[in-house]
Amino acid sequence: MEMAEKSWFQKRIGSLFTSKEMETSGEVVVASPLEGLVLPLEEVSDPVFASGAMGRGFAVKPESDLAYAPVSGEVTIAFETGHAYGLRTDQGVELLIHIGIDTVSLEGAGFDARVKQGQQVEAGEVLAQFDREVIAQAGLEATTMIIVTNPADYSQMERLAPETVKEGEALFVLKRPE
Repeated sequence: MEMAEKSWFQKRIGSLFTSKEMETSGEVVVASPLEGLVLPLEEVSDPVFASGAMGRGFAVKPESDLAYAPVSGEVTIAFETGHAYGLRTDQGVELLIHIGIDTVSLEGAGFDARVKQGQQVEAGEVLAQFDREVIAQAGLEATTMIIVTNPADYSQMERLAPETVKEGEALFVLKRPE
């Protein structure tokens, strides 16, 4: 990622991603990986995500075709189809970024993965480029889920984002039990 682009993203989130602050406060702020309308997870049309079976989080109906890393950490999984990514931060937060609903059925069409499993990423680094038009033409939704897959490690998840969010803006905060 070019330094100017990375700096722009990090300016949006300010100092939210400094490890020292997160460790001392017991809070972890997760940024939005894309621009769009924020939805409670329960409102997505996929019953598995809506039920919380995959974990807790939020969804964003994207207004752009790039998904950024919402945190710094390791890419624990990058599906070959380019539609889903797992991330783990140094603080232990495990996230799933799932671009679209049932988009695995596209078998990679309309997706361009920019990261690989095992890679270290910085908050704001591009995870994937995707084509909302290809997704829509297939009769699918581009709604992207941002899921905490280890929610039991956190006593509270609080939404920080307003109704709409830009990539890099704070989406939610996780708080560890005291």
